[in-house]
Amino acid sequence: MNNSIYELAVKTLNLHVEDEEMKEDIKSYLVKKQHEGFKFSELLMLHYKLFGGNSTDDIVRAMASIECLMLSLDIIDDIQDEDNSYANGIIMDTSNLLNISSILIFVSQKLLFDINYPFQKVIVDYYIPLTIKGIEGQHLDINNKILNESQYIEMVKKKAGSFTTLAALMGAVLATKSYPHNLITEYSTYLGVASQLLNDANDVKRLDEKSDIFKKRMTLPILFILEHPSPKIRLIKSYFNNEITYNELYEKKQEVINEIVDSKAIEYTLIQRELYLKKAFKIVQSVSFSNLEFKPKLLQLVRGV
Repeated sequence: MNNSIYELAVKTLNLHVEDEEMKEDIKSYLVKKQHEGFKFSELLMLHYKLFGGNSTDDIVRAMASIECLMLSLDIIDDIQDEDNSYANGIIMDTSNLLNISSILIFVSQKLLFDINYPFQKVIVDYYIPLTIKGIEGQHLDINNKILNESQYIEMVKKKAGSFTTLAALMGAVLATKSYPHNLITEYSTYLGVASQLLNDANDVKRLDEKSDIFKKRMTLPILFILEHPSPKIRLIKSYFNNEITYNELYEKKQEVINEIVDSKAIEYTLIQRELYLKKAFKIVQSVSFSNLEFKPKLLQLVRGV
């Protein structure tokens, strides 16, 4: 199925983009995305099967559409973070990256508009508001105005939960006219939050120049550290309060890592992740799916397996 997604995206690209160099650059990004795994389209397909879907053409269009959208937003995210995880060894300035991202958004929309009526209209009614909500969450994140855990979770629900919800709803819409919109939205949002919390827990021990600590990004474990009452947890607090420089912080790297470990911020973040997975699991158990053969796969996801 991954090859079908890639081939359909490239076919759409070839129909509408004339510049060969640009096409090759975009294809290289698609290949990288394919190698990482088309995770959102997998969630989409899973919900399509759970609700009894059994055709092929529209589902592949929908899967290719969401993956082009997510790749576009990944590239924008890298630009905003001054990261190059999607560079693929290509030296490319921001202007060209923005052009590639823009093309991918319109390729995504073209694939979406090629979906047969009436599915197309219902999906668009989810695609546009949820994408806007997700970008709003990203905007809140990069402006770094999060002050507490509650604000952080609400931001993550927008930034990550909107797109897991979009994938799940697109799959359900293509399979059936009758699906529990609110329940799917709720557990899919929790899945998105759990995924982001795992990323936060993995990132907090990094001190390189792409790390959350270096960028003073307010993630859940960092908020936990900054609010920690122990006077022994001091270096990261001093850095975030502009009392020491990044170089001064990095010189004491092992001491910083020890403080992170001693603060139990990682454990706290993983406990919160587990709570959101349990919430998702409970809701999934209450849903009446048409095809129970695929329910264990969804239960695996909400168990964090």
